[in-house]
Amino acid sequence: MRRSTLFLILLVIFISLMSLSACSKEEEPIDENPTIGIDEDVKGVELSIPESYPNDLVPIYPNSHLYSVVESNQTFTIMFYSKDEVSVVMEFYKNVFRNAENKMETILEDSFTSYGELDGYTYTIDVSEDDGLEGYQTLVILGVVMNQK
Repeated sequence: MRRSTLFLILLVIFISLMSLSACSKEEEPIDENPTIGIDEDVKGVELSIPESYPNDLVPIYPNSHLYSVVESNQTFTIMFYSKDEVSVVMEFYKNVFRNAENKMETILEDSFTSYGELDGYTYTIDVSEDDGLEGYQTLVILGVVMNQK
């Protein structure tokens, strides 16, 4: 199993658990129709970032190719590719999360994984080398969950 596939599975489990643990005593209705988009070259699906995504706080790396977008109840899981080298994308996201709280990071030569809280959101990100999409060399898997009060 490829590293990116395994991480995607773990990320989905993490986001699901965060969603459950973030529930307050006053339960909010569950979105029974989450927005899910997956780029399938055959179908030519064009994906977009949901309007409610906090792009000003956790931006999507410039000129990226969106591969998968899942949104439900202020929980976002976005997978995208970049043509830029992994080190450049890693530096971009290290800067984005430089002021995060409760942060845990793993930084290797060819990957960056971080988890923490930033301005009312919990995030997890994995940036790694991946040539799974022709012409691209970096894969980013990003999970962002709005914290409940």
